[in-house]
Amino acid sequence: MAILWFILILGGIVLVHEFGHFIFSKLFGVYVYEFSIGMGPKLLHHKKKGGETEYCIRAIPIGGFVSLAGEDADDNTKIDKKRMYYLCRKTKENYGKIRCIQLLEYSDSQLFYG
Repeated sequence: MAILWFILILGGIVLVHEFGHFIFSKLFGVYVYEFSIGMGPKLLHHKKKGGETEYCIRAIPIGGFVSLAGEDADDNTKIDKKRMYYLCRKTKENYGKIRCIQLLEYSDSQLFYG
């Protein structure tokens, strides 16, 4: 029973943390490929018709991630360059957006871990 509680509590913390990345990325116009809770193979996934983001629950209930356009330097998809994360980081006018995302990460870690 304790392991079930551990997975549920950890899942809740991961969900809140990753949702912060997701919502700020969306607010600032960064293209989001995938919002995923868990790791490993997909168990459940949904993508709205014509939508950009795939929502997934994966097999191993530890961790999660938000996959953003431009996280990898070799991301050469047809996504508008203005919606890529790494290009947002490099422009002066987007500095505040990226700082908000980083501040959320820091405050989230302080809230849950310390």
